[in-house]
Amino acid sequence: MKILHTADIHLRELGDERWKALENIINKGNAEKIDIMVIAGDFFDSSSSGALRDNVRKLFAEAKFETLVLPGNHDAAILNENIFLGENVKQLLTCDNVYEKDDVVFYPIPFSAVSESAVFDLISSARRQSDEQKTNILLFHGTLKDIYYRSGSYGEESDSDYMPASLSFFEGFDYVLAGHFHSKFHIQKVAPAGYFVYPGSPVAVSRKEVGVRKVNIFNTGAAPQETELPENFHYASMPIMLDAETELDPLLSYISEGKKKIAGNAEIIPIVKGYYNKERIGLDEAQLFEKIKEQLPELTQDKFEAKDVSIILEDSIYAGFLEKMKDTQLPAADAELVKQMLFEGIKGVLK
Repeated sequence: MKILHTADIHLRELGDERWKALENIINKGNAEKIDIMVIAGDFFDSSSSGALRDNVRKLFAEAKFETLVLPGNHDAAILNENIFLGENVKQLLTCDNVYEKDDVVFYPIPFSAVSESAVFDLISSARRQSDEQKTNILLFHGTLKDIYYRSGSYGEESDSDYMPASLSFFEGFDYVLAGHFHSKFHIQKVAPAGYFVYPGSPVAVSRKEVGVRKVNIFNTGAAPQETELPENFHYASMPIMLDAETELDPLLSYISEGKKKIAGNAEIIPIVKGYYNKERIGLDEAQLFEKIKEQLPELTQDKFEAKDVSIILEDSIYAGFLEKMKDTQLPAADAELVKQMLFEGIKGVLK
């Protein structure tokens, strides 16, 4: 069986970037000739998104596959009303809604505000129903405690630690198709021979979701596979590192070429770092900011961290050291190396 696994689409408005992302995912599923698509929670952004149901039905009518939808924390309320999303869409609203097709069984763990021990009990109950002669797939929307989470890993969530689970809870399942973790595609092994997969959001919901978005497309019996969706809206980080040798024209050419390399439907997040020589570049700090912003309108003042190299060259420690260096008998190459080491050390202190 060929499966496409996604989560955290957070549908909100007809025709916006999230809606277009869903259209692209359905087209990808058709092109890949998948059998089933799994949406592992937060298909809708809120109960008010239920107004899209008529349009969702029309969109899913174009799908040449079945879709399984698991309630997440954002859409549990609207999905629990069992709204009609189409003949080929099945909402797995309770743990009892086990879905079986051919030799594959899907065990849903829908969102509920429960403790870690209760999550363990729900997963254990599903495991007891599993059939060793079939492929057993658990659907889960919650927090995997075994991985490091940074701010923004859950999109705009203020409280990420709900339905917490450890990787050991899932032992025995062939696949755990999960949602809730937005920032990137993440996969871990589950004993004895299974996989836990967060596909990441397929469309950027916040500026913390940087990079081309992905879904998980795989054949049962094989490892999960990252599949890129460059046409889906995402944020692309564009670091620009300056140094004392930077000159203006090559810098602007570098920025122009860098923009061309940003894939697909992306909004650039530029960040300018390092040190520049205002005498060489011919601009002061404010002028340089404005000149780069002409090339990159997305540049914000909080992401402009470059400093004039004179802050180091005029530092009393650096200047005093150079004076002492004049009295040494170091070979010129060695003296230059020592100066560079001091320069880099002061840079680190002044960051």
